[in-house]
Amino acid sequence: MNPMDRHKKEYDNRMLALKEHEFASAHDLSESETTYKGLPARVLGRAYFDIDRDINSRKYRRYGFKGGRGSLKSSYCGLKVVDQIMLNPSMCAMAVRELADDLRDSVYAQIVWAIDELGLSNLFKCTTNPMQILRKETGQIIYFRAGNKPSKIKSIKPPKGMTIGILWIEEADQISGMEAVRNIMQSCFRGVGNDDGITLYSYNTPVSQAHYINKESLVDDPTRIIHYSSYLDAPSVWHQYRPLARTGVHWLAIFKEIRLN
Repeated sequence: MNPMDRHKKEYDNRMLALKEHEFASAHDLSESETTYKGLPARVLGRAYFDIDRDINSRKYRRYGFKGGRGSLKSSYCGLKVVDQIMLNPSMCAMAVRELADDLRDSVYAQIVWAIDELGLSNLFKCTTNPMQILRKETGQIIYFRAGNKPSKIKSIKPPKGMTIGILWIEEADQISGMEAVRNIMQSCFRGVGNDDGITLYSYNTPVSQAHYINKESLVDDPTRIIHYSSYLDAPSVWHQYRPLARTGVHWLAIFKEIRLN
């Protein structure tokens, strides 16, 4: 073989090997970037580390999150719904408010924010008509329904081989009563059972001790735990934005402001 041809062949082989190595490295990077490993510590307020472990280990079946404005309870619940969808490919989810008119600007917006905050926006398709969020790779769906119309919850049929495994009831103190909450749970977990489905319910603590949700929190129930948090559990950098929250600015807008700064 001509020496020049031999050198050219060696050069071409080395270049091919280099390109294959670069492709493999890029492929590995892509794989690592899209592999979901759970909620990162940066998105969790300090009050939520232990309860997050409890949910992951299925220690309880119902988790009540109570606290005031800025306590991060709604943010955490939205993040946990997305987290469970990512970790359980056969699980769908349900998010509920008492009235349908409140869904879009509360639980829907909160979960869209959570998806974006976790860097997963390219994996989901979010629509408002119908109002649902689809995980494109698996077909999992996050549904949104009004609590005052449990029949519309009962009529939902998740994709074949899937069940609704996690339910989030936001502003649960606005639900008409504990019987209504049970109806929502039963409608949601058909085919799964309340013993297997996980319910998160978040609310501002009602002033009246006669309110059903305050009474329910005093009942000894080994399958349920009540978690309390306040704005003091949020990272200290967020405290400077608390006056904005008092003026009615939504916490999602405040989160965006913090990220920009």
